[in-house]
Amino acid sequence: MSLGFVPATGVTLKIYTTAFRLVLTKTYPVGSGGVISVALVNSQGTALANGLYYLVVSADGKQWILKLMVTR
Repeated sequence: MSLGFVPATGVTLKIYTTAFRLVLTKTYPVGSGGVISVALVNSQGTALANGLYYLVVSADGKQWILKLMVTR
């Protein structure tokens, strides 16, 4: 996924189920070259179950809403 710019502060990711239940919130500082590595695990360390989710990406006052399919 490319945001089209390198955010100055960092990136906040929120993942919701299709029933709009928040399952994950994480904030990442921007690494070198704007690259962020994301592990899709909740606060207990459990991996997200297979399925469709909504991913909300927020950076520098901008926001994107994307569909996210998790499969293993």
